[in-house]
Amino acid sequence: MTQGLNGDADHTSDNLNDALRTLTSELSRADAKASIVLAMTGVGLGFVATQGSRHQGAAVLAVGAAGAMCLVIAIVVLLIIVRPVHIDTVTAEGWSRWATLDPQALRDHMRADLRAERVSFLSRSVMIKFRRLRLGINLILAGVSLLFAATVLSLLL
Repeated sequence: MTQGLNGDADHTSDNLNDALRTLTSELSRADAKASIVLAMTGVGLGFVATQGSRHQGAAVLAVGAAGAMCLVIAIVVLLIIVRPVHIDTVTAEGWSRWATLDPQALRDHMRADLRAERVSFLSRSVMIKFRRLRLGINLILAGVSLLFAATVLSLLL
């Protein structure tokens, strides 16, 4: 493994700081992406709901309903992404735990270098958010595909 120009230097502190900045940025990115996709999906579902017609064949209605259901499930997944995370304050590291500490306990707590714990917690959070974002987008793609198929069916039948 290459250690760079200063092979003997310990870069743990710099690496932890960089990791925290990167993870904080990635969490913001995931929330922003989920919010944008959520808004677009909600508008799309609203459009589908207003354009639906009961005068279609059973096959068209079934495929369209399956597509709309995919969009609804995607909206639920995206809402879960942007929902604030409940953090167990006993084991958590961050603002939710700080809120439970008295001033002296907070000072004692702040003396410890807990960046590694923060990196571990944030990296798991980022991974979960992006996995759910990918699931939400896959559901949207499935829903749009099914709605397109329903449109084609309605033109053919």
